[in-house]
Amino acid sequence: MGRPSCPRWDLRLTRARLFGEYIDPKVPGCWQLEDHRDLDPTHGRFIGRAEDRFRPSASGGDGAPDQILKRTLPQYTVHEFYTRTQVPWNENILYGKTLAEKTFMGTTVPYGYTLYKQLQRAGRNDRKIHPNFTYPLTSGYLNAPKKFKPIPDPALPKAADLAKKGSAVGKSSIPMRKSRSPI
Repeated sequence: MGRPSCPRWDLRLTRARLFGEYIDPKVPGCWQLEDHRDLDPTHGRFIGRAEDRFRPSASGGDGAPDQILKRTLPQYTVHEFYTRTQVPWNENILYGKTLAEKTFMGTTVPYGYTLYKQLQRAGRNDRKIHPNFTYPLTSGYLNAPKKFKPIPDPALPKAADLAKKGSAVGKSSIPMRKSRSPI
């Protein structure tokens, strides 16, 4: 019948794992190891598992081949489920993965697709508030303070050249981009 999963009678082992406590093997009930294997989406997907006899073709009559080889990448396996926080490896967010590994370990380590996706999602958190931070791309010269003296920029036309063309002196020739911000 597959592997039995013991029910968890209390949260003592979870607390011990989270806070690094030691549990004496003589304590009654310490045999109740938490078994998350049956919560694993890949449970029973791989060759050699006892649950393979419950596949649809095992009862016969489906016309399926005797052995169906499903090659799945082991994402969200028990090991990841067990160690996961909201972002699984927080150091990768704090200082980039390559920098951390080269600093602490002297080399880089490959990682799975799941971690790549988690890191990708972690960087997407402020997508919805992004329009709040669009500003018009201007020099600030049009609405400058009264005593503002801009640093001369050789790429911009001088005020005397603008006056010759009939343009208003002191106005920037750079078109102002319209802001998408509702403010």
